[in-house]
Formats: sequence, C-alpha cells, structure tokens
Amino acid sequence: HLAARLKPTHIFLDFDRTLATTRSGGVPVIGKDSIDEELLPLLWEYQGACAIVTRNSHVHEIKSFLAAQGAPPDVTIHSLKRPKSKAEYILPVMQEGEVAIFVDDTIAELMDAQLTTAKSLHRVLFVRGLM
Repeated sequence: HLAARLKPTHIFLDFDRTLATTRSGGVPVIGKDSIDEELLPLLWEYQGACAIVTRNSHVHEIKSFLAAQGAPPDVTIHSLKRPKSKAEYILPVMQEGEVAIFVDDTIAELMDAQLTTAKSLHRVLFVRGLM
C-alpha cells in the first residue's frame, strides 16, 4: 500500500466522507456513522504522523467518535473554516525533504494551487468503494 512504499513523515486525512461516513460537517453519531476500515489502521501504524484536517467543526465529538471506533487517543484534529485552505495547516507542518500523504474525497481540496507546488506531498482522491 502507498504508505508502506513512501514511508511518509506525515499523513493528513480528511474526516467527512473520507475517514468517516459523516457528511457536510455533521456530528458523528456512534452506531449510525462508521470509520473506514482501511484507513483506521494508518492511525495506529503511523501514530504521531497522522493528523485529521477537516472543515467539520465538531472536534470534541470527532475525538469521542474516533475513540469509540478504536482509533488512538492522541490523533491530532485540525478544523478549518472556509475560505481557509487546508494547505494553511499542511504546508507549515512539512519540513524540507519530508514525504507526506494527503487523503481527501474532494478533488478541489487536492488540487488547491498552494498544494500543487509541494512536490513531496502525495495527494490521494478517496472514493468509498461499493463492493
């Protein structure tokens, strides 16, 4: 898988419709919403390297939801409101020579002009499978 091959220093994950099934900034509901079973292990395998970068403002509820779903308790959650770019959090965290992965379900977030200049940032469009 990509992270094993790249050995990233940072992994930035979107929350709504990527890490979780929540939509449009909604409060995650235990028993209704779920966490992606393929992305959850990244939070453990790359503990300390993973951060959630989201537009969802319910940070406390996200933390509780993640804990209930089996995520590490110390996952960083950074909430940004529009018109701020996720690049405003991602780029300052990255140091020269570090490799990072950014996973989001929105192509506009991934194609942000500020992010396209970061050559060591691997941007991944997340599409929830229907298999």
